[in-house]
Amino acid sequence: MYNIGFDAKRAFNNASGLGNYSRLLIESMLSAYPNYQYLLYTPRIAPAFEAWGKRIQQSGAQIEMPSKRFQRFFRSYWRTVSLGKQLTSQQIQLYHGLSHELPMGLPKGRIKTVVTIHDLIFLRYPEYYPRIDRFFYERKIKRACTEADAIVAISEQTAEDLVKLLKVNASKIQVIYQDCDPVFKSSLCSGKESSSVIPYIFVAGSFEKRKNHLKILEAFAQLPEDRPRLLFAGKKTAYLQEMLHLAKKLGIAKEVDIQGFVAKEDLPALYQNALFTIYLSEFEGFGLPVLESMACGTPVLTANNSSLPEVGGQAALYAQPNDVDGIVMQMRRLLYDDELRETSRLASLAQAQLFSSEKAAQQLHALYASLI
Repeated sequence: MYNIGFDAKRAFNNASGLGNYSRLLIESMLSAYPNYQYLLYTPRIAPAFEAWGKRIQQSGAQIEMPSKRFQRFFRSYWRTVSLGKQLTSQQIQLYHGLSHELPMGLPKGRIKTVVTIHDLIFLRYPEYYPRIDRFFYERKIKRACTEADAIVAISEQTAEDLVKLLKVNASKIQVIYQDCDPVFKSSLCSGKESSSVIPYIFVAGSFEKRKNHLKILEAFAQLPEDRPRLLFAGKKTAYLQEMLHLAKKLGIAKEVDIQGFVAKEDLPALYQNALFTIYLSEFEGFGLPVLESMACGTPVLTANNSSLPEVGGQAALYAQPNDVDGIVMQMRRLLYDDELRETSRLASLAQAQLFSSEKAAQQLHALYASLI
């Protein structure tokens, strides 16, 4: 029986992104390989994830948090520096850093290490990140990739970036695709929009400049007057004000609906009732909203860059993220070609089935076994 440690900070403290990845991976390993001992290391547990923590413990996992007063006061130090001794004393055989980093000072050879790298967007688009953040991100990821026995990249795009931008040894990298949360696959719609819902296009993605919402607004304003509404959802940010200002300038403010943060359990309904989903990010390490939409049977218009074609395959429609005319053309096709929309819906459901938590767990297990 293996003793496997996971960096569970994101799992217990992040509502989306890295948190979703960490929770689903941990759940998948517990389900597929319940006979192993799993220890989850986190500096704290946010109230929103206390119930999840209890469920995971009932499944057999063990949660480890700072036990000493000094460690609780300096939680980052515990996670980065002190954790190595604790992992050794608890006879951890393999430690998996689920979000770009590994503790310092792990005994080489005694504890095998794996690190997941999600993306290197901070190197490709440095203008979106403060200089101090870029400095620490690069330092942290370089060290983790150098010291890790194996690296999990969540897409071929990320694997290529690791080799090209950080000169990582390609032989250490294995691409293991993630899945979306089961909630998106458990309640598939019939493929017909609900007659009780005013028709809308759903724009996925948080309110940040890289998600390219301004170009979507420009394209939407060029559609015919019988266009449906445009629905955005996400945690409100300063960028949202820029979006609203542009919508007003374009004369479409009354046709744009803004929802705040939407809980995971409520997201499937937003996808399922939409005519189609738009996700035209400038760059992504994976692009989870594309997979979520496809799993709900909703056609997707996404960007033809980075990892997004890896996820969308032949099911999605594509456009250059900064080509407004191209975006308008693809939006018109999805709006007015009922046959295309139905074909895309069926293709989306099939494409989503290619991404499986069970398959990811099997690949991880094989990787772990090859190291221990």
